[in-house]
Amino acid sequence: MSGLERPESSLETDEVTDPWHLQKQTAKTYDRIASEYEQSTLTASPAVAQLREWLVAHIDGGGIILDLGCGPGRDVAWFRSRGCTAVGVDRSPTMAAKTAARGPAVEADLTSLPIASSSVRGVWSAASLLHVPSPLLGATLREWHRVLEPAGALALTTSSGGTEGLEVVPYAPERGPRSSAQLDRWFANHDENALHAALIDAGFVIDSFLHRQGHVMWIDVLALK
Repeated sequence: MSGLERPESSLETDEVTDPWHLQKQTAKTYDRIASEYEQSTLTASPAVAQLREWLVAHIDGGGIILDLGCGPGRDVAWFRSRGCTAVGVDRSPTMAAKTAARGPAVEADLTSLPIASSSVRGVWSAASLLHVPSPLLGATLREWHRVLEPAGALALTTSSGGTEGLEVVPYAPERGPRSSAQLDRWFANHDENALHAALIDAGFVIDSFLHRQGHVMWIDVLALK
């Protein structure tokens, strides 16, 4: 991906290399496209649906599932329909507000969770780790490991490939003038070896690490604390 050099972005060079700024920029973009994004992601893919089933089976009706990068709350609603206690977390206040209409939601950064250590049974991440810049990958996974109970479970799906950069979203903004700078998202297609190593370094025991080809190469991960 050549997004780091894309001329239509108004981000300054130092901003493009600042992982914290990139996450903030991506959240602002999701604020602007929240409704159209919600309509385009109403149905989970078969692979994501299978991952959800695995996590529910592991939780077995007990404890909390934390949906990290919950977006408009599709999966929070699904987990709750299955009798689980699900809580959404999203950096975008608009996305968090949409989730709050379906169940509990918190506006927070995925690398610094306002959640007590060892307090949730499951962590769910559907296409949210791909917005975490690679310099923050290890710290983010360590934070996810921190909030899990002993023997808790992580289920995630993310893109792979070892490239990252800015991409213009394919959705129209909800308000304000159209601006390429306001409609950028940072995509980190994490290198699969780096992701595997980061999960191990964070303390996870990997149960399954599977490749799946879609419009990009996906990795579906099932792991235990």
